[in-house]
Amino acid sequence: DGIETVGSSTRTTVVGNTIRDTRTGIYLEHSTHDSLFANNRVAGARTGINVEWWHDGQGSTRNTFTSNRVVSAAGGGLFVDVGDDGNQIVGNTFVGGARPASVLQGTSDNVVRQNRGCGPGGEELVHEQSAYYDSGARAAPRRNRVSGNSTSSSCGAP
Repeated sequence: DGIETVGSSTRTTVVGNTIRDTRTGIYLEHSTHDSLFANNRVAGARTGINVEWWHDGQGSTRNTFTSNRVVSAAGGGLFVDVGDDGNQIVGNTFVGGARPASVLQGTSDNVVRQNRGCGPGGEELVHEQSAYYDSGARAAPRRNRVSGNSTSSSCGAP
């Protein structure tokens, strides 16, 4: 991973980094809370930003992802997994790479707005899907507020 938080990370700030050619650009281990991930540039990673799923009774909550630029992430730009609730995902740019660029899997109460997908990759920018907790209980996404996200063929200046 390019940058990884370690369990029980709270109020961590990851800002202004350039990350290239890693499996995952930024990896949030479960139990990362109230942290800021902003103005980072990730290129050539399989997954741009990955938020680890809820397990052993812990997830990651109330994190902010803003103004990040993820380029050519073959596995997806931003993946928020089961039980990682209450995040702000605002103003990020996903250039090329897999679509949907942002996946909310079994996560709820997130705000996903004003994100942009551009270049080749397709139309669907944000996708919500169900999954399962480690206990086997179903985790369905609920109350996510998704608005103002867009796709275009041109990305403009980085």
